[in-house]
Amino acid sequence: MVWDAAYHATDSTTITIIGPTRYPFNSRARERTLRRLCLGSNGHGPREAQCVHRSMSTTPKRGGDMRSWKSLFLVTVMLLLVPAAAFANANGWMIDARGGLGIPMGNYKDDFKSGLLIGIEASKMMSPQLAIGVDGNYIKNNVTDANKAALEAAFGPGTDANTKFTHYGAHAKYMLSTKDDAKMMPYLVGGGGLYHIKGTITNAGASFDTSENKFGLRGGAGLNIMMSPRMGLGFQADFNDIFTSGNSTQFVGISGGLHWNIMPASSK
Repeated sequence: MVWDAAYHATDSTTITIIGPTRYPFNSRARERTLRRLCLGSNGHGPREAQCVHRSMSTTPKRGGDMRSWKSLFLVTVMLLLVPAAAFANANGWMIDARGGLGIPMGNYKDDFKSGLLIGIEASKMMSPQLAIGVDGNYIKNNVTDANKAALEAAFGPGTDANTKFTHYGAHAKYMLSTKDDAKMMPYLVGGGGLYHIKGTITNAGASFDTSENKFGLRGGAGLNIMMSPRMGLGFQADFNDIFTSGNSTQFVGISGGLHWNIMPASSK
């Protein structure tokens, strides 16, 4: 468990914290964060608590790393297979700025709630159907009410925790409609990139952080509703799978916002 620990309070009563069973960080990082929260800078935590036991293996697991390298290789091969002729038909850019929800899935949803998602994308049209681009996203998920209650019961009122993801990646979009005057433009999207994962636990004004970088993949679908030839509304839903060691960190991003088509002067 992440926040599972046994400690002695001032009344010599042993208390066990029952917290989440999974967390997107390695064992050593979790151990350091918990120890700092329990002991504090003076060797005493809230309620003069002293950690006396923690059961967790610190042996690193290689499964997530192997998946990361295999997936990176797969994405590279897919991009290399794009026909060279497609790049000869470059015709403008698509820019998207969206906001929405990052919804935890799999094991991750047992520990964290849905939270804010902010994203931006820039995609270069390689052909009427194919676009390749870069993207960035920010997602913040707070712990579930049950886990927050467990933290407060153990460490005092006001104790809280959250996870933040900052994602930098590349993607390919396949447009399902190529009509120049189409008002509805559905598409498929797939890509991968780096996820910077930062976990924060706060208590009595103090903040304890741990972070790491992991590779992940995403795939989904979207719809652009054009209000003019150059501007419209964009909506997208994608599934994200981050390759954290020894556990599953997955979420669905659902977002909407503004979409722009930036065309060359000769196309206007």
